[in-house]
Amino acid sequence: MLRTFMITLASFVAALVAFSFLMGVSKMDVSIKHEMQRHVVAEPFEAGDVIEVSPDGQRILSVLCPSRLPAAKRLSTEVQSGYYNIVDRSQEKFIAFVRNMQGVLGVPVTEATPLPFSDMLPFVGEVNRVSGDFEEMLDTACFCRIARAVVEARSIACVVEKSLVETELVTSPTGPLLKRRTMGLSFREAPYEFDDLSALEPLCPGLNTAAIAPKSQQCVGQSGFTFDVRAKSRIGLIREIALD
Repeated sequence: MLRTFMITLASFVAALVAFSFLMGVSKMDVSIKHEMQRHVVAEPFEAGDVIEVSPDGQRILSVLCPSRLPAAKRLSTEVQSGYYNIVDRSQEKFIAFVRNMQGVLGVPVTEATPLPFSDMLPFVGEVNRVSGDFEEMLDTACFCRIARAVVEARSIACVVEKSLVETELVTSPTGPLLKRRTMGLSFREAPYEFDDLSALEPLCPGLNTAAIAPKSQQCVGQSGFTFDVRAKSRIGLIREIALD
């Protein structure tokens, strides 16, 4: 009898912890919902940018070359959606479950109090993608910045394949202004690599061509997402609906 009671109590506590852990919706959830590899906050990254990433692949260090992609090289998909967590929507049923379990376990039943949670989160913006190759647009100065980051700092130079951008129309002294904030991004798998450093010497004066360029680097990987956000994504708790 005691063993059954302890198992029931442990299951009840585990359900409470899991419910509270999986509640809520944030822009981080929106970012992973759009299958972004990395979540960023208000960074000015755009599709086509060449980004310097730390040698361990975890930290975004700087923009080596802003892309400024022309319309022909950019695919944009508008996002006007609301996001909600199905766990939040079931809180009334869960509160009823908690009250029933309190009775089963002999715990005094108190007045039900709604659990705090975030309601539907609206998001207006766009997903931008690179269309085709654009390397011929990179000038010599940009190319040399990439080479120095990879060869001398041993960083990883990655191309932003797609970005999730939040847009907001704000007022300014000069009139309406469209404010853009990058929430998430994904890189192309293959980074920039250099095999023949001697060929770069005439283009990039001062480059350490005696260095050994790193090999087998990769731009894949996930960063910026908390464990609960990854769990909610894996289970499929975040839902998307179109805004009116």
